[in-house]
Amino acid sequence: MRTIANICAEYPRYQGKVFGFPKDAIRELTGPIMFTKSLHDAYAEGPLPHVVQAGVDFNGQGIFALKGSKVRYMTAPAYTKAKNQAIVL
Repeated sequence: MRTIANICAEYPRYQGKVFGFPKDAIRELTGPIMFTKSLHDAYAEGPLPHVVQAGVDFNGQGIFALKGSKVRYMTAPAYTKAKNQAIVL
């Protein structure tokens, strides 16, 4: 919930702005950078004993290769290749 609230709060700063490397802006606004910021915000308010870190494979529940996922890159280029574009309008 906090991550969504933080994204909504930061959204206006990204709206219509063109980024040389949109991938970096996407990571800042909606990716691991925003998620980490949200965790820091939560922990700054006090301990969170119910929060535990999952393993790299999400404790055996992660799916790293979805069947048919190759099709996604055949239909549209990866956002990591984009240059000089806005990420939100």
